[in-house]
Amino acid sequence: MALEKFTKQPWEEFVIAGSIEKVVDEGELIDLPNCAVTAVDTSDDSDSTSEVINTPTIEKDDTNHYLKVQVIGGAHQEDHKITFKIATDANNQYEIDVLMKVRET
Repeated sequence: MALEKFTKQPWEEFVIAGSIEKVVDEGELIDLPNCAVTAVDTSDDSDSTSEVINTPTIEKDDTNHYLKVQVIGGAHQEDHKITFKIATDANNQYEIDVLMKVRET
């Protein structure tokens, strides 16, 4: 499966979401305390979570099928792999990776 990707400028800050809508059973809910969102700079595999993820903003949406977080910062020409680790009340665990390309246009 292809890695989902999006582009942002360094100054931009906005919310993105990881979805488990297509794989969860009806009634299965996100278990927020057991979820995490992390980021890695793809140039050297270093942890870039604190640079590009506003971690206090991690939340689930009203449908309980999306884990949302605000992306921030990053420098021109950097690429970051953002990983959503989503646990549910049915003891299932899902992982979603997204590539964020930072480009000044």
